[in-house]
Amino acid sequence: GPVQRTCAAADRTGHAILHTLYGQAVKHKTEFFIEYFALDLI
Repeated sequence: GPVQRTCAAADRTGHAILHTLYGQAVKHKTEFFIEYFALDLI
């Protein structure tokens, strides 16, 4: 079955996953909310 994995930029595999995920998010024009707290979004 599917395996859950935590992504950490400190290891090679995690860095590759995060890089690919970010690239796909940018490709699909995802809006990022950097350093927001949940209360700021309400």
